[in-house]
Amino acid sequence: MNSLTSIPVEPNDVFPDVPGMIDACFSVAEFDLQGRLVRANANFLSLTGYNEDEVLAQHHSMFLSDDVLDAPEYGLCWVDLKGGKTKRVVLPWVTKSGQRKWVEENVGPVKDCNGNVVRIIRLGTDVTERHESLADLQGKVDAIEHSQAVIEFDTEGNILTANYNFLVAMGYSLSEVVGKHHSMFVDPEYAASTEYRAFWRSLAKGSNRACHLRRFGKDGREVWFEASYSPVCGPDGNVCKIVKVANDITDQVTSLTGFKTAIEAGCGEADQSVG
Repeated sequence: MNSLTSIPVEPNDVFPDVPGMIDACFSVAEFDLQGRLVRANANFLSLTGYNEDEVLAQHHSMFLSDDVLDAPEYGLCWVDLKGGKTKRVVLPWVTKSGQRKWVEENVGPVKDCNGNVVRIIRLGTDVTERHESLADLQGKVDAIEHSQAVIEFDTEGNILTANYNFLVAMGYSLSEVVGKHHSMFVDPEYAASTEYRAFWRSLAKGSNRACHLRRFGKDGREVWFEASYSPVCGPDGNVCKIVKVANDITDQVTSLTGFKTAIEAGCGEADQSVG
């Protein structure tokens, strides 16, 4: 016969420190449905640089720049919040001193016992340092993308993507190379060599390679690159892909080859004259 086991029910105040923990971790502000501030914690005041008397009853818009306020998304966001939806956004806030700070916010409605929205609460985290670091990193990536030929491979040498500069240099479209192996660009004899297989094994293990390379484009013409192969590690510390960044030096190599040929021809004529 089955017996019933009673399950103890915790009292409602089993987590009495949750509001205090939220206050300690986030900048918290509450607004009425017209967007006027009704409560702000110490973290919020510290973030914005105001004291409580300066912000109470003031509109949410006082903390944002004109470009954010003029965007149609701003008004639509308040419509959604008053309709009971939650939002997660990253916005540039403007402090009392005029400094711009980037804040990651979770914004949501507070409802009464009848399910009606009565307040809007936002929990924010200052992510200015992270945002600026990412912007700086993106700027460097964009600079490389615009000036260099870039192609990415998995650890087996299969092509993941390539940028415009690489595709133009090689004469392919992106759809023609994605999923194909790197060996499509090299001499078949080299592709079948142990040296070539060792090259990819070393990259997969985390080794960097920098060299001058001869490759073959779609039409079979020679393309010369000054290139570096750099392994990229994932969150677990293991190599997840290989990025090749290169300069197309075909014109320089062609010029040097022509110069060498001319010198050799001139030396040959000189030898004949001396003879």
